[in-house]
Formats: sequence, structure tokens, C-alpha cells
Amino acid sequence: MPDINELKQIRRELADVMDRVAELSSRLRQLEAAEAKGEPAPPVQGVEPPREPVRVVPPPLPVAPSAGSPSAPVRPAVAPPTVAAKADAPIAGRESTAIPSPTPAPKRESAPAAKSPAKPSQPGGWEMTLGSYWLPRLGILLLAMAAVFGLSAAMNAWGPWARVGVGYAVCAVFLGCAWWLERKYARYAQVLFAGGLGLSYFVTYAAHFLQYARIIESTTVGIALLAIVVLIWAAFAHLRKSSIVATLVVFMGNLTVLLTTLQGGEIVPFSVAGILVLGIGSAFFLLRHRWYYVAVLGLVGCYVNHVVWAVSVESSGRTQDFWIALGFLISYFLIFALAELFSPEEVRRKTIPTWVRTSFLTVNSVAFFAIASMQVAGFKLYAPHQDVFRFYFALVLLLIGLAYLRLRANDPLYNAYITKAIVVATYGLTARYGGSTLTACLSVQTLALLYTARRSGLVVTRILAFGTAGLAFAHGAVTSLGINAAPYSGEGYLDSLFEAGLTVLVFFAASQLYQRTDWSIRSPKQAPRFLRDVDEMLWRLDLIAEKPRELRDAPKPLWGLLFPFLYALAGAVLLVAYTPQLTQDTHRALVLSGAVLVFTLLAPILSSRPFGLTAMALTVCALLPATFEIAGQPSARLWLAIMTAAFLFAAALRSDTRLVGRSEGLHFQQNPASPYFLYASAVWLVGLILRREWPHLGGVVALAAAAFVLAVLVLRLHPGAMAWVGAAMFAWAAGRWFVLKNIEPSFFASALPWALVAAGVALDRYYSSLRRFSPVPIAGALTIAAAWCVANIHVWRIVLPPWVWFWGSVIAMAFLAYALVFRSATSAVLSFLGAAIVTGSIVTAAQNADFTVVGLVAGFVAIAAYWGAMERGTNALVASTTPSRTAVTGFVFCYVAAGLLVLLPIRVPLHGASLIGAWAGLALVLFLISVPFQQKHYRYAGLVIFALSIGLAFWDTVIKSTSNLQRFVAFSVLCVVVLLVAYGYQRAMLHLSGSEKQSGDSEPAPTSSSSQDAPPDTQA
Repeated sequence: MPDINELKQIRRELADVMDRVAELSSRLRQLEAAEAKGEPAPPVQGVEPPREPVRVVPPPLPVAPSAGSPSAPVRPAVAPPTVAAKADAPIAGRESTAIPSPTPAPKRESAPAAKSPAKPSQPGGWEMTLGSYWLPRLGILLLAMAAVFGLSAAMNAWGPWARVGVGYAVCAVFLGCAWWLERKYARYAQVLFAGGLGLSYFVTYAAHFLQYARIIESTTVGIALLAIVVLIWAAFAHLRKSSIVATLVVFMGNLTVLLTTLQGGEIVPFSVAGILVLGIGSAFFLLRHRWYYVAVLGLVGCYVNHVVWAVSVESSGRTQDFWIALGFLISYFLIFALAELFSPEEVRRKTIPTWVRTSFLTVNSVAFFAIASMQVAGFKLYAPHQDVFRFYFALVLLLIGLAYLRLRANDPLYNAYITKAIVVATYGLTARYGGSTLTACLSVQTLALLYTARRSGLVVTRILAFGTAGLAFAHGAVTSLGINAAPYSGEGYLDSLFEAGLTVLVFFAASQLYQRTDWSIRSPKQAPRFLRDVDEMLWRLDLIAEKPRELRDAPKPLWGLLFPFLYALAGAVLLVAYTPQLTQDTHRALVLSGAVLVFTLLAPILSSRPFGLTAMALTVCALLPATFEIAGQPSARLWLAIMTAAFLFAAALRSDTRLVGRSEGLHFQQNPASPYFLYASAVWLVGLILRREWPHLGGVVALAAAAFVLAVLVLRLHPGAMAWVGAAMFAWAAGRWFVLKNIEPSFFASALPWALVAAGVALDRYYSSLRRFSPVPIAGALTIAAAWCVANIHVWRIVLPPWVWFWGSVIAMAFLAYALVFRSATSAVLSFLGAAIVTGSIVTAAQNADFTVVGLVAGFVAIAAYWGAMERGTNALVASTTPSRTAVTGFVFCYVAAGLLVLLPIRVPLHGASLIGAWAGLALVLFLISVPFQQKHYRYAGLVIFALSIGLAFWDTVIKSTSNLQRFVAFSVLCVVVLLVAYGYQRAMLHLSGSEKQSGDSEPAPTSSSSQDAPPDTQA
């Protein structure tokens, strides 16, 4: 609790400062007003007017008070403090150069005056410091060691009484010299006092515990004398208030015990009593004189000496030896723990940093735990009960932590003790349990540490929680692989189920606890100076509160929820890992899909994005076992599969913005792409169920019916997701029909393909009508593609060549007509693809002599007609969308049609004059077609075919030497064709000339296709 008197004093000082600032501000305004009018400033009550006229000069620097005198504030003559200048800044008419802004130098300069006078520097610099401070201490240390080794060397020459007497004589010399030099050389005398007292402790110790200096046979008397010596030098240090004496004596006493133990002897088993006495003395200095570092030295000395003693002493294995050694360890621990607990308030709050105190108790607890654990493990009787020892030690740590909480309010060490209690209890759990039990205990400890960090605000506890969570996750993931799947009624199943469920629930609870805690008010503002380079990382991890300047407006990763996401995803991974071992094969998908629904419901209620992401991740994990259970295990029960699909569909419905609106927790589910995945997951399982329950044509009908149901839901649910999922379902129905084999012929089997085609077209029309939903019309592309596949596959299944090419051309023509009527780009592409397949197939396979001529001609004519229609449709589409362009876009299609018709007589087959006449007639037809369609490329194709026929005629006449009759026929036909073509060109020329005369001098109209295609005037 803060000191009441100190608070009152601070309030009084603050009120005085505020009154002084107001007084100076008023004086400043009067001076400025007087300066502006050219009049002397009026006097202010309580303030002595200046003896000299007001001058614009910097304020005089205050003079620091002399050492030992009270620090008094020095008031400047004219210039007010900085606070007053700032308060009057808004006054109109004031010039910035009238009165210089006073500097804060007086305030800074006067600060050292309040402090105690600094120690005068040592004359001679570092050399005198070395000679006057360090060398005496080094000399005392060397003397102590010399005394130990000298006495050991003179053991055979001197008797015990002589050795002890010489030792005390040396102590008397040291103490006498120190007393004589104390007035003039106080610091040097303190060193001599410490040496004499420390040596007296050693001599007293040797009087009983060393064999060659033993003059006291009773152990009780020897320990009592040691205690008396410690009390004497403790009293001396207490009376003289010399921390130097206390430090050196503690160090030398521990060194003495260490050297004695290393030399061995009969007294070694009892030297632990001296360690205990030194520990008590060190704790006394902490409690009485606030010499914290003396206690630190005593702590280190006690445990180091105890380890050396434990190694030197040979245990007989008796229970008594175990409890004696453990009892001394417990004494060390309690001495220093209670000394820190009851240390003065000023030491804990101001003098000693928190990290030093935390390190002190950490060394105390860790040293005790490590040494005691080795001791427990070394005794066969107690080795199997290490968990009991750890639980008891955890209880002691917890009680001390609660004592801090009860007796030392707001002391952060209570949290450190509770943290260590949890850690030690965890070690106890590891010694007692294994497998999923240990994982559950570690996870519970993680939650406890997080809660403790929330209450205390200590970063170290939060980091410890992270580490424990990582350990629990790793242990759970590894041990889950070794758990054998047990029947629900098996032995230990309920225990494993409880432990696994507890582990998973604790991780999710930790995610929520972390998310709902404002760590910015519980974290330090900045990192320690040696961590300045990693400020950015620490701020992003919530370990410091103040945002580094380099980051400016940079946000924290994952909206500042990095660790809640990690905890939630770790719980999801463990849930997936435990499910195969704790559930039967047919129940795994149901468990995971149920978890998906639960987290989808909890995410918006708790506004938890981590839970929403967990639901998405579990959806992915549930699909694989669900697919295997439904499709790979026909024996799985239908109701389990239906519930699995229903859970996933319900989770998708709970995330649909058209039903529930936007939600913070469903951020990931309401991502633009997520509804497609969520609905597709549920519909996938529905399709598997329909496929399994109706394995033949009934399954095709069921899938198609489900597609229509989903199409109707477009108006109620997410339109894009429903449209695309329904289209995918229809495509699945079409694919299911394709893979079915050995179907018995029937009217239903024959009509089903055409019904699917009609359904695909109907769905495309339905989706295209919903243009207000932008993604919906595009979904029709999938249904029309499925219909096209069904139509073509059905034709290729039931029709044999060459009529298959005819019907393939008819289907292509039908889809082309659909594309032109409804402006369907998908249908146009499919039509083109089908025609390309027919064209390539008929060209490569039409050489078979077994084909009927009628079917072959029908196929060629049909596909050629398709390409001609394609040319007409393309030009019409271009003319309607871009009138300024000429209708020449589809010229390639007319050449393809002409090429097919040129190839047809060869495949019939025709030869000689018959072939020449056929080509000439084809050329004439193309010329005639070009007239109404006004497409010059038909004429070009006709000219090319006409050239081919003439070339073939000359070939047959000159090279092959055909008969005269054949020649006559060939050339006659060519002559007629030439005349007809010439006549056509003449008519076109006259038509063009008439149009030019009628136009006269008027403005020329846009060029039409017919005017472009007409011959030039020079050819008349």
C-alpha cells in the first residue's frame, strides 16, 4: 500500500507549484501590457518588483545548493518558466521576439540538488581505486585460503590446541588493527573486520569439524559455537551497518565450508550444519538491513556447498540419511523464500528490480527442485514416488504464491510462484501419467497459465503458456498415433474419451480467453534496451504495448488474433487426430461434421473468427472420411450419411448472408468464394448418397431432380453457389449416365438421354433468365455443356458411320441455332467443337469402301452446310454488334465448306470427266450463292475450284491421254461454266454502273458488301 504521508506531501508540493505558475503567468501579462504602453509595470501582491527596468535577457541559471544543504528553488529575475510561456501563447498582438522563450535549463539543473551528494572521486583515479578498494579484499581472500592450507600443512607439527589458538590469535590481530584504523581509514577497516570475523568462523568450525584441530568433541557444542560466531559477526555488521563486512563474511564462510568438504575427513557428514547456519545469517541481513545481494550470495553458497557435500558423503541407503539430506534442502529453500517474502517493502518496490527478485526465487526453486529430484531418484525406496514429491513441492510453491497475494498486494512475484507451481505440477503429471492423460494435464496447465497471465499481466507467464501449449499439442499429436481404436464398450474407452475431449475443449477455451483479453494494457510499453531491434516482432506478438514508430499504420497480423487462431487450429488438429482412434469407421464423418456445425453456430455468437476458420478447416477434414464411408462402405447406415450431409448443409445455411446477414465470427464463411465450397461439400455428400441408393438409371434421374431442386433454391439462398452447385449436380447426372453400362434396351433408357438434353437446355434458359444475379447466368454454361455431351455421346453410341456424321452435323447445327437465337456463347463454342470433331472424323475415315454412298454424301453435305451456316451466323453476329466492320469475319468457314464439297466427289469416288464436271458444277453453285449472300469469298472459293477443274481437264487430256468423248464432255462443261460466270460478272458490273449514275454528285454512301464484291470498271 502507498504511504499516506508521502501522498499528502506530493499533493502539497503540486499545489505550491501550480500556485507559483499562476503567479508568474499573471506577472508576465502585466509586464507585457506595461511594455506595450511604455509604462512601468504595476506591482503584484506577493511579488517583489524588479529593481531594474525590464530587459529582454535570458533567465539566469540557478546555482546548485551545496552538499548537505537543503535544495531551494532559485527564481529567475524576469523570465517566467516554460509553462507560463506556453499558457500565454494565444494572446493576440504578442511578438515572438519580445521576450525570449525561457529555457528549461533551470529545471534540469536544479534536479541534482535534491539528490544526496555524490561520492567524491577517488584521488589518483583507477590506480587508487584498485589499491584501496580491491587489493584489501583480495588480500583477505588470499589470507583465508593461506590459513586453511597452512593449518592443513602444519597438522603433524602442531597439536589441536595450538592450531586453534594460533587461529584465534590471528583473528584478534585482524580485529585489533581494524579497530585502531577505523576512524582514519573506515573502508579499509571494514575489510579487516570482515577478514577477522570470517577467520574466526573458520577457526571455530575447525575446532570440532576438522580432525587435526578438534578440541571440541560434542557436535552439539560445535554447532552452537558456530552459531555464536555467526551471531557475533552478524551483530557486528548490524551495529556498524556494513554490507561489505556482511558480504565478505558470507562469502568466506561458504568458502571455508567448501574447502573443508573438498579435503574430506570425519567432519564432512556434519558440515551441512554450517551451510544451514550461513543461510540463516544471510537471510537475517536481508530482513534486517535490506542487503539483498548478501542473501543472493548466501543462496548460491548454500546450494553449491550442499551439492559438493552430497557428492562427498557416501550414503548408506538408510531412510534416515534421505530425510536428513532432504530436510536440509527444505530448510535452505524455506529460509530464502520466506526471507524474500518478508523482506522490507522498500527493497521489493524500489531498490531491487523485479527481474532480479524473480531470478532470485527462480534460482532458489530450481536449485531445490533439481537437487531434491536427484536425491529422490537416488533412493530406491522413493524413486517410484517422484510424482508425489513434485506435487508436494508444487503445493508449497502455490502456498507461497498465495501468501504473496495475501500479504504483499500487487507484488508480481505471486504470479511467478503460481507459475512455477503449475510447471512443477506438470512435471509431476509427467511422472505419474502418460498418453492422452498427460496431454490433457498439459492443456489444462496452458489454460491456467493464460488465466494467470491475464490476472497478473506478466509477459513471462504468457510465454510459458505458449510453450506449454506447444508441448501439449506435440505430445497429443504423437500419442494419438499410438492409440488403438477401441470399441465403445471396451475397457478404458470412457477415460480416453474424456481426456481427449478435455484436451480439445481446453485448446478452444484458451483461444477464447486469449481473444477476449486486452493484452495491450497488460504488456509493458516497450521492450528492454537490449531487445530494441526486435520491437516490431514483439509488438506483433502482443508482447509489448507501444507500437514502434517504424511501423506507423501497419496492422497486426490476422487482426491481432494470431495466438487465438493458433490455439483454435491446434484444437482442431487434435480433434481430427483423436477421432479415428475413438470412433468407429462409420461414425467419424458424423463427428467431424457435427463439430463443423457447432463451431459455425458458436463463431457468430462469440464473434470469434478463429472458430469460423476452425469450422472451415473441419469441413475439409470431414469430406474425406464422409466420402469413404458413403461411397466405399455400402454397409454404412443411411441415416448416418444423411445426418452428415445435413450437418454440413446446416452449417452452410448458417453462413448464408441472405438468411443471417453479415457476422464478425463468420468472416471466412462469408468470403465471396466460401459459399460455393460450403454448399458444394454438402451437395457432394447428397450426390454420393443418391448414387449409392440408386445405382442404375434411377440414380441419374435422382441427381437430375436434385439439380432442379437446387435451381429453385437460387431464389432463396446464395444465388451463385446454388446455381453452380445445381449445374454441377446436373453434370454429375450426365456423367453418371455416361458411365453406366449393360443397360437393358427400353423406352425409358432410350428417352432418358434426350430428356437430359432437354433438362440441360431448360436449366440454361432458367439460369440465363436470372440476370439480376451476376454469377447465375454463367452457370448455365455447365448445363448446356452437359446436354451437348449427352446428345453427342448418345448419337455416337446408337448410330453407325457414315450416318453418325450426318446426325453429328445436325446436333452441331441445332446448337448453332440455339446460340444464334439466344446469344449463347457457350452453345456456339460447343457447336463449333462438335462440327470440328465431325469434320476431322469424316475426312480421315471416309475412305472406307464399305460406307454407303448416300450416307457419305449426306454427311459431307450436312457438315458443309453447317460451316456455311456458321459463316452466315458469324457475319450476322458481327454486323449486329459492330456495324462499321465488313462482314468478312467468317470467310474461313466458307473455305472449309468448299473444301469438304471438293473432297466429296473424290470420296464417292468419281474420276475423269465426272470429277471435272462435279467440280465445275460446284464452282457454279458457289458463284450463285455469292449473289444473294454478297460474300466475295464464295466467289473466290468458286474460282479456286474452277481452276482445279481446268487443271484436272488438262491433266487428263495431256498426261493421261483420255478418249475424245471424255475430253469433249470435260471441256464443254468447263465452257458452260466459264460463260455463266462471265455472265454473272457482267450483270454485276451493270448493276454497279446503274447505282453510280443514280447516286450522281450526292455524298457517297457507306460501302456495302455488294459494291465491294463487284468487278472494277476496267473489266467491262
